[in-house]
Amino acid sequence: MKTLKYIFIPVLFPMLFSGCSDDSEAVIEVDPVKDLVKINEFSAEGYLTEIYSEKSDLEVGYNEISLRIKDESTNEYLSEAEVSWMPLMHMETKEHSAPHSELSNSVDNTVYTGSIVFQMPGNLSLIHISEPTRPY
Repeated sequence: MKTLKYIFIPVLFPMLFSGCSDDSEAVIEVDPVKDLVKINEFSAEGYLTEIYSEKSDLEVGYNEISLRIKDESTNEYLSEAEVSWMPLMHMETKEHSAPHSELSNSVDNTVYTGSIVFQMPGNLSLIHISEPTRPY
């Protein structure tokens, strides 16, 4: 019995301090807009533009906006595209732009963020987002 004890100690001792490693790394996809609300989407010239905000509607005052642009032919979101926008406020007889920031890439390269300040109530919308260009 003593011999078994002396055999088990050298065998079990290294096993206690060694670990198993899994060489296969699982890729976990994180949805960069999971905490945002999609407030609008529109399709133009082969691209689908999705508009997100933390709030369910645009409102008078400061609004943070996030955009994602999907190439409808490949069904993939564009990353690092050059995107510009011109938010417009519609009145009964006229329309005018609203103060806004430039769009920039966020942590995820497929999400573009910016802000708009709507100065008065009315039909608030994002009417023109220029056609995205891909970096070459």
